[in-house]
Amino acid sequence: MKNIEDELKALRDSENKPPPTLADLENIAKKISNPDYCKDIKVKSFVTRLLPECYSAFTFNNLDVKNFHEETLFFIFYALPESELQVKAYNELIIKGFAFSKTLNAFVFFADPKIADNKKRSILVFDPFLWEKVYRETVFDEKFISTLEHLVECKYDEEP
Repeated sequence: MKNIEDELKALRDSENKPPPTLADLENIAKKISNPDYCKDIKVKSFVTRLLPECYSAFTFNNLDVKNFHEETLFFIFYALPESELQVKAYNELIIKGFAFSKTLNAFVFFADPKIADNKKRSILVFDPFLWEKVYRETVFDEKFISTLEHLVECKYDEEP
């Protein structure tokens, strides 16, 4: 990973050199497309890659999430993976009426009963990429209903 970054930096920093040639760019592309290129990268989630490192470099002491707004809870859930605070935010979202759907891989909110009647319904889904709630049509079948998650116990001893 460092080799390619060094090469890209060298290409950018060289003002006296001509712009990179197609061969230079092809060499970079070959290195990146190597299956072992990203083997040393240990990233836990897509959101973790988007957030600056300083966002996760803080600690909390017994933070009570009960009065947090749902957007704050969503941020905590997606930004602090594998932490006790993430589990607290998740459970608080469940208490506030959301459910996590493994089928949609998102939090959903609906007032209808959670029964598998094979009817197509419009439900409110929190999209973490748009960072907003959107309506989606979903069939309430056994597969969808069985993937709805409920409260979970915390398995982590430390805060992030």
